[in-house]
Amino acid sequence: MKQQIQPTFREPRAAVIFRHTTACIRNSHHTDASFAQAVAETYMGIVAPAERVVDFHTGTDTDAIEKAQRANAQLIARFRNGTVKLPVDLEEAWVSAMPSPWGEECARELAQRYGSWALACRSCSRIRGCSTPPGCPSSSGKP
Repeated sequence: MKQQIQPTFREPRAAVIFRHTTACIRNSHHTDASFAQAVAETYMGIVAPAERVVDFHTGTDTDAIEKAQRANAQLIARFRNGTVKLPVDLEEAWVSAMPSPWGEECARELAQRYGSWALACRSCSRIRGCSTPPGCPSSSGKP
């Protein structure tokens, strides 16, 4: 009789990110709304406007900014609750928006899936998005 091999499924990447996000919001200074705004600002800061697939909201006056923040919080909530799939373009900004140690732990767990280790820049402690200031070890290719 042939033995059936049972597949072993891994937790989806989005679930890993959301698990770390939940821990981050629970245990850091962030609220759901402030974290959503951090993701939006990070995303808009590192992805060129023509390349963006997520339309985060911005405002020019106090009322518009408050509306934009509520709308951004709703967008992030839709990703987290599974209503909308997390786009791959948003992953890097999302992980980078998490403060230490949650962002680093999340990046390491995601990198381990490919047999790699995520290393933070020693100068600025960022996983990605380091501007490699003069003297930063990352500028010489060494994290």
